[in-house]
Amino acid sequence: VFNQLRVAYDGEAGSATGVDPDSIVIWEGKLSCLACVTGAIEKYKEQATDLGERFLYLHHQVPKFDPKYKVNPKKKVLSEIAARQAQSLIELAQSELSEVKLTDDDHELLNRLGQLIAMTRAVIEHSSGGSKREILHVHPAEEPYRVIEQLEVVLRCLKSIHGSTAERPYKVLKAVAISSVPENRWKLMRVLIKKGPKAISSLAIEAGMVETTTRRVAEDLEMLGIFETLVTLGKRNADVFSLVEEVRKEIAGLRLK
Repeated sequence: VFNQLRVAYDGEAGSATGVDPDSIVIWEGKLSCLACVTGAIEKYKEQATDLGERFLYLHHQVPKFDPKYKVNPKKKVLSEIAARQAQSLIELAQSELSEVKLTDDDHELLNRLGQLIAMTRAVIEHSSGGSKREILHVHPAEEPYRVIEQLEVVLRCLKSIHGSTAERPYKVLKAVAISSVPENRWKLMRVLIKKGPKAISSLAIEAGMVETTTRRVAEDLEMLGIFETLVTLGKRNADVFSLVEEVRKEIAGLRLK
C-alpha cells in the first residue's frame, strides 16, 4: 500500500488482480488527504524514494477522550446537526478562499518551512541485515517548490476558516512542518534544540530511543548537514553530536518546538 501512495497522489495507479497476470486495474483520480493513519506511516516516510515525498503530515494528539463525545445511536439527530454545521463551515470557507491574501512575511515563512522539510526528509539508503547498517547512498534533498505550494494551500485554507489575523493558522502550519519530518529525526533534533550537544547514550535516553537506532539516525542527520560531531571519544555511543549552527538558528527563528 505504501508503495502505491506516491503514484496515487500523482493521479494514477495500477495493480495486477486475480490469477490473470495480464489483468491490470487502473485507478485515476485525486488523492490529496489521508486520515486516521497509524504509526506505520513513519516507516513509509523513512523509505520514501529519491523521486520525492508527496504528502505533508499532521500528528494530531487528542489529550484525553471525553465519553460525552462518543457516538450514541439514540442521539443520531445531534450527530446529523453537527455534520450539517461542519459542512456549512466548510462551504463558507470555500467561498472565502479566493479572497485570502498572503503577506510577504507569509511567503517568507512558507519558503523557510518548505526548505526545512525538504532538507530534513531527504532519503538515505542503508544496507540490510547485520548489526550495523552501512550507508549506501545519500539522495539529494528534493527541491522545495512542491512542498511550498502545498504549505501555501494549507495556510490559505486555515486562514479562510479562522480569519486572516488569527494565530491558529500559523500554529497548525508549524505543526504540519514538524510532523512532516521523519519522526525519529525530529526526536533527536528536538533534544538538541532544547538541551544542546549530547553524547549518543544521553541522546537516546532523552529521545526515548534505543542507542543503535539513535546512532544510525544521528549519523544520517550528520550526512544531511543537520548534525555535526563535536567530540569523538573512540567509544561507541560516546560521540557528542550537536546541531549545525545555521540549522539551530533557523529552527530558533521559526520558533519550532
